Amino acid sequence: MHISKAQKIDQQQSYPCPCPRKRGTLQPITLTDALGCDRCSLIFVVEEGGYSLVQLGGIDPYRRAWQWVGSKWQPSRGSTAKHPLDPPVSMMLASMALLVILLAINSGSPPSLLVVSILLTLLILITWWVLVLRRRDF
Repeated sequence: MHISKAQKIDQQQSYPCPCPRKRGTLQPITLTDALGCDRCSLIFVVEEGGYSLVQLGGIDPYRRAWQWVGSKWQPSRGSTAKHPLDPPVSMMLASMALLVILLAINSGSPPSLLVVSILLTLLILITWWVLVLRRRDF
């Protein structure tokens, strides 16, 4: 697998917009250090020494960033801000799963209830995992 190295972003050059919905072009905004898309009206700034493009504003709570690898934008890992509710939601899901298993064990019920509770716990964990993976793709 060929991994391209990030290239420095020239703020006077035009680039394709990293937004996947509309195929716009990033143009320099006069008298600013920002770039704007001519189709989706998003505004971006260059950070990290000129190697990272960061989206400003918008309704998305995450700070999305990309790096230019010569012909396309590659999402920058680790620069996306974590959602503030991730730890509490994770703790809540783990507590619910543990509670369901403990209730099934302590109730003296048939083993089938224990199997159902373990399957329910696995379903909760798989759902959480899919949501985490989906969030990383931005």
